[in-house]
This record gives sequence, structure tokens and C-alpha cells, in this order.
Amino acid sequence: IYVVIDWHDHHAQSHKDEARAFFDEMASIYGGFPNVFFEIFNEPLQESWSEHIKPYEQVIVSTIRQHTDNLIICGTPTWSQDVELAASDPLQSHNLAYTLHFYAASHKGFLRAKAQVALDMGVSLFASEWGTCSADGDGALNLEETRMWLNFLEENHISDANWAVNDKTEACSALLPGTQLHGTGWSTDLLTESGRFVRASLRGELGQGSSTVTVKQQEQQEQRQQQQQQQLQQQQEKP
Repeated sequence: IYVVIDWHDHHAQSHKDEARAFFDEMASIYGGFPNVFFEIFNEPLQESWSEHIKPYEQVIVSTIRQHTDNLIICGTPTWSQDVELAASDPLQSHNLAYTLHFYAASHKGFLRAKAQVALDMGVSLFASEWGTCSADGDGALNLEETRMWLNFLEENHISDANWAVNDKTEACSALLPGTQLHGTGWSTDLLTESGRFVRASLRGELGQGSSTVTVKQQEQQEQRQQQQQQQLQQQQEKP
């Protein structure tokens, strides 16, 4: 099991001293375990990467590096979506990954395009939070878009963590409300629709489209369908 020690704060740059003391302690205690990662800034808001986020993260990276060479996951602007901005002005260290967060019903091809730009610049990405629903953690699931995202992650060797193993009354929860969180395990009838989908994904049981069809192929198919619909509409509009 991998463990991510996360500074879960939208305004971490305003709490640099506290975060530095926290990661100095955590890295000194747990840095010797190779399965422990450090996520130093969860979802920065619409702040400047070069002026606000990067200077904070460089301090924290340097603090952690005094104790361990383990992976450090670094937040990016706009709720960890503007990964191309970080890639264009990267932090100075090694074994770093930049955070990419997505929710499949809200974030689609445009965000994958941004991620591809960052990858083409040579940085590593880590999808440390993603969901099958809307960005607020609720609403209707978009499982087809989720498949496209999972294919993209697999094709580009991007590690990920799904939101969330909880029983909160919202669409992205993996467990039904009222499920006992402590015990020997959960049967599938205690899982939500999202929980069942993610479980099937982890077990390689999604079936056709989960790994044999690439994101590019799926997007090309969508483009063809849109072109066909436009042509049909044009024909219908002719006198």
C-alpha cells in the first residue's frame, strides 16, 4: 500500500512556516519508507505559479530532500489543472511529479490536452485526485469520459488516486451512506455505482474500451460522429 502525506490546503503559500515544520518532521520519520510519497500543496487556487506557488514549493521540496529522495507531488495552479504552467518553469530537484486533478463530468479533452503539453515538456504527472462525476464531487456520473481518462493515464504511465473511499452522500463516494467504515471488508452491494466502476477498473474488469481503445481513437470517433451529425443537420436544412 502506498501512503501519500498531503498538506491539504488551498492557501499553503500563506502557511509556509507551518508546512515546512510539518514536512521536516514527516520526512524525517517516514522518509525511509519507499512507499511513502509527499504531496506538498493540494489544489492551489488561481494563483501565479512563478510568483506564489513555485517559491513555496521549492522551499518545501528542499526541506524534504534533507531527509529522503522519495517522490514529491507538487500542486499546480487552478485546482491542480494548469500543469503546463509548472512544466514551463519547473522546480529544481529530482523525483518530482506535478499534480493533475480531474472530475470526468466536468473536465474533458481540453484538460487532457493541457496534460499532454506538460508531458511533452518532459515532466511527470500524478493524478492524485480524480472522480467519475462533476467537479463538486456530486451530480451525474460520466463513465464513458472516465474510461477515456483512465486510458489516457495508462497510455502515459500516470499514477492516480480516486476520490473517494467514504460513505458521504455524494456521487463520487465509493460506499453507500451508512456503510461501516471499520471492519473486515465491504461486499459489492455496499458500493455505489462509482465504487463498483472503480473496483472493476482496479480489477481489470471494465471490458471492451478499458484498455484496447486509445484516447486518440475515441476522440477521433467522437469527431466523426459530430461531423456526421453536422452533415445530417445541413441536409435537413436544405429546401
